[in-house]
Amino acid sequence: MDLSEQLLLVEFSCPAEPFDESLFTAVGVQHVQAVLEIFLSCFRAELTGCVGVTEKLEEIITSEPDFNAVWSPAVSTCFRATSLRNSSLARKAAAEVLLQAAAHGVQGGWEIEFAKPGLFLWDACLLPKCDYLSVNTVGETASVITRGAGAESRVLFRRASDEAAKWVGDGGESLASLSTEDGPVVFLPRGILNPSDLDGFHNDLTPAPEIISPVPAAVEGAFNLLKSSSPVYSKWVSRVIRRVAVAGSAAKNYLQSGMVPRACGLAFMTDRQDVLSQAETLVHEASHNYFYLLSTLGTTVDPASDELYYSPFARVMRGLERVLSSYHAFANVYLFHRDCRDALPDYQQVCTERMSSILEDLRTVEECIKGSKRLTPAGTVLVERLSRELHNQPSVRAPRLPLPG
Repeated sequence: MDLSEQLLLVEFSCPAEPFDESLFTAVGVQHVQAVLEIFLSCFRAELTGCVGVTEKLEEIITSEPDFNAVWSPAVSTCFRATSLRNSSLARKAAAEVLLQAAAHGVQGGWEIEFAKPGLFLWDACLLPKCDYLSVNTVGETASVITRGAGAESRVLFRRASDEAAKWVGDGGESLASLSTEDGPVVFLPRGILNPSDLDGFHNDLTPAPEIISPVPAAVEGAFNLLKSSSPVYSKWVSRVIRRVAVAGSAAKNYLQSGMVPRACGLAFMTDRQDVLSQAETLVHEASHNYFYLLSTLGTTVDPASDELYYSPFARVMRGLERVLSSYHAFANVYLFHRDCRDALPDYQQVCTERMSSILEDLRTVEECIKGSKRLTPAGTVLVERLSRELHNQPSVRAPRLPLPG
């Protein structure tokens, strides 16, 4: 492993050290472009009849789009459509990709028809249910035409002077959202997500039965708590979390969350009133986004490994990669609680109690996997880096190397 790879592991492990935004952006954009290239090669013939669609996808693949223009759950839909060779789902995926891109600076026009009506987003606006969609973006304005159930609707958007609002329109339905330093976090209504369209959906989480509006007070409080107690974890979350689906849990008063592996920027959260728990959930789900993106660069676990290890977090036996992913997430939760404990006296006792419980589980994992021959050199570095931070051991910052090319 060279120093540039070690640097990636350090920066994607936790936000304890300076973060190279350009490096992160390059990794994220190049990953999505690679997914879209495979997707388009699979469905080019089916999408050629959709005006401007293949051309816009090719533009995203070959240009240098903004990170926000490509970082969306649509990546998972593209994966799913490709794995199933489902041309109907491919059209939905293409529309989701292009709507995200158009709302974040990719100019031009395109149109597409669907086999059955569906719901789509323009930034934080829910468009009318439709089986036809036409989008044209020019400068600071955009025209979105939808057709469905025999009716046509046209929504005109313009960029707002208030950056928090991003876009304002004369139609559609504004969804509940929160402003962060990296853009809005949008709360998704039921119906916008079809779990079967997502690749690797966590089956015991189901989206809430209605649109959550206004934003659940505890979730809004969680974002504020992150800002006031730990600026580095506030940034850790806002950098990657773009959409939240408030989910139901089978067990009452049981905090549950989830992240679909390739649904970039999407987090599922149980609707609870505990602000600290919701902040913890945001850190946890953001960490899974970082771990997923890091895993696209190279494996952290021997792919041939089929051994099971005990996960004290889930209290079940799991494959090593899932155990490592959980270790990474809970280590960051522990570090967030440490920041919160030190910054806010009112949270000192509860954070100390949670840290004690989490640290016991983290040590259990370390005893199982430290030195495991099933970890790749990358996996070993990741565990050692987090362990040093957890146990307050000094780390040596690798010298920064230029990006390839």
